Amino acid sequence: AGKTTTIKCIVGILNCDSGSILIEGDDIEENRLHSKKRIGFLPEQIGLYGGLTPTETLKYYGGFYELENDIIKERGKDLLRKLGLDKDSERQVSGFSLGMRKRLALAVSLLHEPEILILDEPTAALDPQTEIALVRALLQISRERLVIVIAHRLSPIRQADRIIFLEEGEIRDIGNHETLMSDPNGRYRRFVELQSGEKA
Repeated sequence: AGKTTTIKCIVGILNCDSGSILIEGDDIEENRLHSKKRIGFLPEQIGLYGGLTPTETLKYYGGFYELENDIIKERGKDLLRKLGLDKDSERQVSGFSLGMRKRLALAVSLLHEPEILILDEPTAALDPQTEIALVRALLQISRERLVIVIAHRLSPIRQADRIIFLEEGEIRDIGNHETLMSDPNGRYRRFVELQSGEKA
């Protein structure tokens, strides 16, 4: 569909073959460093160091954004509390479950207080209970900033204000879950029916 490729272009991992990406009118390729500071990114494959604790992890990654230690400590403590990791802040990440590692990676992506948070398949491989908890956390975060979720499953996007359905690199449908489901011939509705195995 081109979902992950599009996101990699937005966050600066790949260059666009054509067109441009604007954030409030600013072309991201004209000032990549400034643009990256405005974006938080949680990739599908999480890269965390097992030998570090959450506190050490946040300090390490905070250095990339040139944050002062006091700010890292204050924001990190608050993020770990909000994401339910405060009691595990001094445990090594190697002992964490996948759900705990995803929540820590989410804390890392929020540490520099980005305007936009982008998550690629955030609920992939999670058990249902952990998935529900993560979606609830994302709904809370979306009250403070723009959250873009890339997903091929319904659970992380069903409650989104706006759903953009991509197919073969093209936008096929735009709307929220209810409006898209009301179109009997829509691509999104057919996608939902295929996932559920029954007519909506």
